[in-house]
Amino acid sequence: MKNTFKWLNSCQFTGAFNDNAFKMTAIIVLVQLLGQQNLPTVIAACSVLFVIPFLLFSNAAGALADRFSKRDIIIASKWMEVGLLVLSVPALISGLAWPIYTLLFLLCAQSALFGPSKRGIVPEIVGEENLSNANGFLTAATYIAIILGTALPALLIGYLNYSPFYVIGTCTALAAAGTFSAYRIAKTPAAGCRKKASPWIIPDVVRAVKNLKSDNWAKQAVFGLVLFGGISALFQQTLVIYGQEVLGLSVEKAPMLFPLAAVGIGIGALLTGKFSKHTIEIGLIPVGALGIMISAIGLSMVSSAIWIGFWIINLGINCGMFLVPLNAFLQQRIPADRRGEVFGATGFLSFSAMVGSSALFYLITKQLHFSARACVFTTGLLAAIPAVLACMRLPNFFTRFWLMRLIHRLYKIRFNGIENLPKKGGALLICNHTAYADALILQAATQRPVRFIMSRDVFKTWKWAYPFFKLTDCIPIHTSDGPRALAQSIKDARKAMQDGAIIAIFPEGALTTNGSLMEFKKGYEKIVKGTDCPIIPAHIGNIWGSIFSFKNGKPGFRKPDQFPRPITVRFGEALPTDTPADEARRAIAELSAEYATEQSLLPGNTLNRKFIAQARRNWFRPIASDTLIAASQRFGIQDS
Repeated sequence: MKNTFKWLNSCQFTGAFNDNAFKMTAIIVLVQLLGQQNLPTVIAACSVLFVIPFLLFSNAAGALADRFSKRDIIIASKWMEVGLLVLSVPALISGLAWPIYTLLFLLCAQSALFGPSKRGIVPEIVGEENLSNANGFLTAATYIAIILGTALPALLIGYLNYSPFYVIGTCTALAAAGTFSAYRIAKTPAAGCRKKASPWIIPDVVRAVKNLKSDNWAKQAVFGLVLFGGISALFQQTLVIYGQEVLGLSVEKAPMLFPLAAVGIGIGALLTGKFSKHTIEIGLIPVGALGIMISAIGLSMVSSAIWIGFWIINLGINCGMFLVPLNAFLQQRIPADRRGEVFGATGFLSFSAMVGSSALFYLITKQLHFSARACVFTTGLLAAIPAVLACMRLPNFFTRFWLMRLIHRLYKIRFNGIENLPKKGGALLICNHTAYADALILQAATQRPVRFIMSRDVFKTWKWAYPFFKLTDCIPIHTSDGPRALAQSIKDARKAMQDGAIIAIFPEGALTTNGSLMEFKKGYEKIVKGTDCPIIPAHIGNIWGSIFSFKNGKPGFRKPDQFPRPITVRFGEALPTDTPADEARRAIAELSAEYATEQSLLPGNTLNRKFIAQARRNWFRPIASDTLIAASQRFGIQDS
């Protein structure tokens, strides 16, 4: 990860920390001024003021981010933050409520200006292959800052009985550090969009969403972020009352539950980066959505402090796993000159959902008199909406995620030549076929769904796996199929490839039984014939000898000799569409030779070291013989 991203992350951390520290300080001070009985009203009012600036200024901030350098906008917003925190000192001294409310509004207006530039600059300073990792670190830092910023006033004011000015002093120092970090971010050019900021907020949002009409997946990602914004805001407000009613904490001490969620969100965001590697793991979206729902419902039903802590941390983990891939996906899909517009519209809609959650919180607590447990349970029911939608819309990615977890437990995979896999457009992927796990290993190389052409015998024999074959859109084919059925399978594969899918086939037609590359069948030539789609050769090394290969008998689950087994997947340069079978086989054989050469040069892979290692493993067995010497040699060496 580039150093310039680390400065951006530092800049974001200080801003998120200060916004939430000031918000919680405002709540504590206002409750002291207005009375304990007004706690729900104060929480709702502060939450509304916290989000209204994002409704008013997110679109304008998005337009600015698309027109000017995002780095310059970040620097300007950090100077605004320093000035506003200095002004908060006389606001607290006044002893009046309205100056505190005003400063909270202005600080959030500064954050609204910062938001689209923060998200939009990430693809400009890190490579596309690092988007998931970058968003994982950014999200972890952001939410840790949010929770720690919320907890600091509770610690200093509630537990240590310090003056609120200690909190303001800490925030001002952090704002100055964030401004310094902003200057260390690498300079970025303006995206070049000439669109000006408009006062017509809702029409601009509608237009931005309509512009996503051609990309339905991006539109659904925006919808997912909006739902997340509303549900997370409701949970944050509910947790304060939950701490009071269930654990008997005071209003000053109840926010100390938030660090548990911070730990969870940080873990979830970092785990997402680990799971994604060089891809964006879309399958984490339904996993995270289901986890949020289950955790919220579980939290509403427990009384033990240990279980309460467990469910709060678990909820945070799933929030991180839900949020990171959505943001990374949007950054990847949206053109550079429209990122500000899209993230501005997303911010507006997300914070609209937060305002709605504040109204719902006020309704269920003040009007319907829900208990804290009922409020948390309601949050869990609302979380069921994105959970169900994600599972319905992304069943193949959901299935792929769990299959990939199994593969990564069995194999330690290293990819070479990953840049040869096209990021867009159709392609035919051809590979050696050594083990039953080959298809899943190839799929682990890319976030793009890979459709495999599989023998119809596998469909019939592995009936238990039929649902997986359907979810991953495998294309059945067999040489015994009649001419019409065979032609239809080839036609389906060609159409899918021309529509932009990656089609994969094992030209050998069967698993190798001796570890060697077999003769290639010519069926794949008919699939690419008449198209302009490239052929991508691939080779999986060291898979021979795994439990799913024929080396030690029939493939199946048995004790592996290495766990996890290290394997290497090499992707070669694209071959022309008219490449015949013998040349394609030669290309994969060359990849195999490259792998063998690479392995032979590794430390410890010399002949003498291998000989000694083999002798040590077979101490009392003959390992070599010498016909020139009559006497037997000990230590595992015998002459004949």
